[in-house]
Amino acid sequence: MKLFRHILCVFTALSAISFPSFAHRVDATVSFRKASAKVDCYRVNNDVFATVDEAVSSGKLLRIVLRSYSSPDGSLAANRRISSSRAASVMEEIQSRCPDLPENAFHIIEMGEDWSGAERVLRSKNYAWKDEALEIMKSSGEERKQLLQELYVGEAWDALMKNVFPSLRRVELTFIYALEEGGEHNFDVLFPCGVSWISERYKDNSSALSSLSSLAASSPDTIYIKSYASIDGTVSANVKLCEKRANSVRTYLVSEGYDASKIVILNLGEDWEGFAKAVKSSNLDNKEDILEILDDSSTSVTQKKKLLRQLDGGRCWKRLCSGIMPSLRRVVVQ
Repeated sequence: MKLFRHILCVFTALSAISFPSFAHRVDATVSFRKASAKVDCYRVNNDVFATVDEAVSSGKLLRIVLRSYSSPDGSLAANRRISSSRAASVMEEIQSRCPDLPENAFHIIEMGEDWSGAERVLRSKNYAWKDEALEIMKSSGEERKQLLQELYVGEAWDALMKNVFPSLRRVELTFIYALEEGGEHNFDVLFPCGVSWISERYKDNSSALSSLSSLAASSPDTIYIKSYASIDGTVSANVKLCEKRANSVRTYLVSEGYDASKIVILNLGEDWEGFAKAVKSSNLDNKEDILEILDDSSTSVTQKKKLLRQLDGGRCWKRLCSGIMPSLRRVVVQ
C-alpha cells in the first residue's frame, strides 16, 4: 500500500470539543462489506464513482474530504484499522480513475466506530428492546458491546448485526469546489439563541459551510474569525458564547484541512453596533425611542438593556428578540 504524504488524519478533533459535533455535507457514500476494506460493486458503489468522475471533470474541484467509519462490532483496535484501510482504498480507487488529482487534494478524517450512526439508525426501528439498547449506546467503553450482546438473550445483537450495522461500514465523500472569482469572501455562520455549536440546518448555514470548505481548500494566507453575540442575555454569558462559537467554526475549518496556525480569532462580544444599524433600517414603531436609549452615553449596557425591556410594556423587546437579535448571533469568516 502506498504511503500517503500530505494527508491530515484526524482521530479525535471532533470528539474533543465540549459541545455536540456539527453535521457535515455528504455528497457520496462508498459502502463496504463486513470486515472488508475492498472497494467493489457492493450496494451502489458504481454510481458513487460515476459521481466522483463528474465532480473531477468539472474543473473546479479543489479537495475531496473522506470520512471513514466502521460499525461497532469487533474490537476497537480492529475497527480503527479497518476505518483507516477503507479510506486508503477509496483514495486509491479515485486516484486510479483520476490520475491527475494530486495527493494533497485528499483530506482523510478517520472517524472509527460510528456509535452515533448506530443510534440514529436504531431510532428508526421498532424493536421491543430499542430504548434499552439506546441507553446502553450512550455510555462509553468496550463494556457496552458486551451489554448489547447480552440484551434479550442475544436477540438484540443479532438484529443490530443484520439491520443496523451494515449501513455504518462506509466512507463518506464531500467535494469541495473553488469559490467564484472576484467575490468578497465574507461568510456568516448563524447560531440559535444560547447555542454555541454549528447546526447546518439553521438558517442559511448549509450554504455558508460549503463556502467555508471552499475557503479552507483554497489555502489563503490567513483566515479571520469574528465572533458576535446578540445583546440579550448577560454580558458574561455572551462572552463565553462568542468564544465557543468561534472555536466551533475553527474546528470546522481544521476538519476541512485548513492549517490551524493560520486562523485568527476575534471574540467581539455583544454586537451593539450591528443592533443599532439593524434598528435604523427597520420599521419598528418604537425605533426613535430605541435609538435614543442607544445614543445615551451616560447609561451603562445593563441600564440600556433594562430600558429596552421596559419599552411598550415589554412588547418592543419581544419584537426585537424575534426580529433583530437572531441576525446578531453569528460568526463572520473572512
